[in-house]
Amino acid sequence: MKIKRKIIINAIVISWFSIIVAGSLMLWRSEKLGAKFLFDTERERLTSVRYFKSQQVVKYFKDLADYIVILANNQTTVSALQGFSKTFPKYLSEATPLSSGYKSQVINQYLGDFVEKYKYYNIGKTVDVQKILNLISEEGFSLQYRYIFDNPYPLSEKDQLNTVEDGSQYSFLTSELFYRFFLKNPYATREFSIFL
Repeated sequence: MKIKRKIIINAIVISWFSIIVAGSLMLWRSEKLGAKFLFDTERERLTSVRYFKSQQVVKYFKDLADYIVILANNQTTVSALQGFSKTFPKYLSEATPLSSGYKSQVINQYLGDFVEKYKYYNIGKTVDVQKILNLISEEGFSLQYRYIFDNPYPLSEKDQLNTVEDGSQYSFLTSELFYRFFLKNPYATREFSIFL
């Protein structure tokens, strides 16, 4: 082989080798830059989605707080709270008596079904049911039995029951209201629930 030919073949091999090495390096680098670009772009998109979602949550709670203030200053709400405060202590004497086992049914619901559902919806956390039961008055047991446990609607639709026909002023007052909300009297001795 002539030297001229050897030089040409060597030049071609070196050129191809350089092209392959340079191409491989450029491909590797462009993949790295492309992946970084995609990662950064997606991070920015998720950050902006998170920001807008957090702003929506903040707005929702602000609107809810404003609504609660308006509702608390509403004369209907004030009258309802006053009415509940007056009728709650007289409930047992006015309402149609329940069978003797209603209180044990409420207690069994708390000790069984309620504890399991509480654990499920609160990711394994437990609740001291006995503490809750010790705070419930006789009126409270009766009302919980009638409005919750003896309610014909399924769990997700318990608010469909507007009143109970038990002859009490308390139940009459609930039938006059078309909303449920937790109301607390100024001395925090009782809470009343009405649906909005």
